[in-house]
Amino acid sequence: MNPLPMHDQALPAAEAAMAAHAQGKYWQMEAALFEHQRELGPEKYVELARQIGLDVARFQRDLESHAFGDAIQQQQALAARLGARGTPMFFLNGRKMPGAAPLERFRAKVDEEIARAERAIREEHATPAGIYEHLTRNGAEAVQVVSGGRAAPRPGQAPVLALPRPDIGALDKVPASPNEGGGEGRGTKQGTGTH
Repeated sequence: MNPLPMHDQALPAAEAAMAAHAQGKYWQMEAALFEHQRELGPEKYVELARQIGLDVARFQRDLESHAFGDAIQQQQALAARLGARGTPMFFLNGRKMPGAAPLERFRAKVDEEIARAERAIREEHATPAGIYEHLTRNGAEAVQVVSGGRAAPRPGQAPVLALPRPDIGALDKVPASPNEGGGEGRGTKQGTGTH
């Protein structure tokens, strides 16, 4: 989570997402914020909290007290260390790939990473189950990944890049476009993305 300073509602929206997370509804709030991004403001946050079934009084207390300010600042510091100063920003096996690149560039980078993984398994005796850790072992301080798909962090912690564990054999099943394969139009079949 890296609310960018040029967006006046970025930090309040991040706080709203974290307040929803404290009640187990991070992803519902994230989706609602994304859907209503042009309407954001204090009243809209409360309206969205009500719509997704939050304890609104608790939500408002968390917002008013800036209960998650420290956690958000920690995530901003992580983003700064990673050089993630804007969106879109992507990381493939811990390697930064900034900007809105053409699909061909992504395909080429994914192909490179597949070749790296296959080489590591063949020549470095990495195991398929441990390939992600192997490929990112020297970048552990730079990129954090929460396994298990859309898993959110513990209450009080800012979300980290929440990505499913890579399945090298399933890479050919990833949709090439947002609308391919029944995707939700947000970049992957599961609709998870960073923004």
